[in-house]
Amino acid sequence: MTLKLLEPQDLALDSIYDLKQRMALLERAHASAGMGHFVLDPKRQTIEFSSWVRDNIGLNDMPIPLDRLPEIVVEEEREEFIRIVAEVIERKEDFSFETVVTTANGKARTQRISGITAFENEHTREGVIGLFGILKEITHEKRSKEELLAARDAAQAELDARANLLAVVSHEIRTPLGGILGIIDQLKRERSAQERERALTLIEDSSEVLLDTLDAILQQARIGENTENLETKRFRPLSVAHRVAELFRPLARRKGLRIDVSGPNNVHAIGDPARLQQVISNFVSNGVKFTQSGSISIDVTAPINDKTTWVFAIKDTGSGMDESRVAGIFTPFGTSSSDSLGRTVGAGLGLSIIRELVKSMGGTIDVESELGRGSTFTLSVPFEHAPLEGNAKDASTHHGTAAILVERASDRVQAEATASAYGFKLAEFDETLPKENPADTRSILIADAGSLDNLREDVLSQFDRVIALISDGGSASTDPALTKISETEVVCLPNTQIARSLGKVLAKDNDDAA
Repeated sequence: MTLKLLEPQDLALDSIYDLKQRMALLERAHASAGMGHFVLDPKRQTIEFSSWVRDNIGLNDMPIPLDRLPEIVVEEEREEFIRIVAEVIERKEDFSFETVVTTANGKARTQRISGITAFENEHTREGVIGLFGILKEITHEKRSKEELLAARDAAQAELDARANLLAVVSHEIRTPLGGILGIIDQLKRERSAQERERALTLIEDSSEVLLDTLDAILQQARIGENTENLETKRFRPLSVAHRVAELFRPLARRKGLRIDVSGPNNVHAIGDPARLQQVISNFVSNGVKFTQSGSISIDVTAPINDKTTWVFAIKDTGSGMDESRVAGIFTPFGTSSSDSLGRTVGAGLGLSIIRELVKSMGGTIDVESELGRGSTFTLSVPFEHAPLEGNAKDASTHHGTAAILVERASDRVQAEATASAYGFKLAEFDETLPKENPADTRSILIADAGSLDNLREDVLSQFDRVIALISDGGSASTDPALTKISETEVVCLPNTQIARSLGKVLAKDNDDAA
């Protein structure tokens, strides 16, 4: 048996063959994984790619000059790519970044480029041999990650919405419930069967609004998408304002506040009265909460010149707000504050909800406020014009102003409701009221007969009419308060027949004025 020793050149050839086999296997592994490798020579300023990279980017002449490298990157990212490559070469550290390259078939694909800097002396990090790295196709990975993040954000948003739902429901239910509780408190002290029935009717109407409010809350997530869910029916916007005023007057009276309503009486519109009432109720509720003395007014202005925009101005004489607070008033959880008694009220959600509700109705809200002097919220909402029905007359201007000076709550509510129904703007008694009333309208005073004794004759004489409410057992001939009114027409009515008798008097006045 003869042994043959391999020559050195044979060993070298075997090593080269083995190395080529290993490189071929590495190339196949890279290709199956959607990646390739490269060598960057900073001294010669050249770069060489493996076959997978060459086939994908369409560059076959290897190595290529470094200044041609940006050609493989999409145009909008080239400047940033050049900056990163220059920084990697200068820092001589491990690197990793992403960019978008243009493939041989013209498609934009996202690549992750990572690698190391090799040195002749790894300990001293001196003598740079080159930069060795890998390009990996991550287009699908990046898209999947983006989709996963979007799904996560959507799930988080849904969780946040559910978490906020309880707070939203709490706020929106509390507003009408506050008014209902005020009516119930009045009802407990009311002895008149007629007034109890009236109060129960108001509670019933308010409860229906509460149900509508709950429906609106449940539809909140779809408010910007499904405006077709808005109800459309014929209604009187001024009636909505009066309904809100009646709902909150018991609470207002506890604080010595008055709520005034003015606007066109018999002008109709087509729209969603429930949502309009929800919006106005929030403004009036806030007005009552944050006003210590004075009044809250609701002024309704109908469209003019065939336009469709109704304007509702809700003004209070409360604490007002500074500019910074006004700027963030519609931000969720950003408006919680203290009421006129210093108590913390609200979660700061009400006005943010109302803003979205008004947007869904195609309307806008403007705010004017001055610290210490009150606020005015102006709501502008488009409603379709509703033609007059039957023989109804357009009462776009009110018949006058009715000052109410009645002590008993049930009598006062009844007098206010009757006067409002016949087109009179309601106002608390003020000695200057008749002078401020427009010349073409009338000023009337509805008062307890006994309270007239405390008023000067010259003040009473400025009213066009005084309607005196006589208590049980009294009469106009025996009441000394009525004898001093000489120039003003006086009508005496029993306080047990306010709804029927007062309505007849006001209806006759309106007919005579027409």
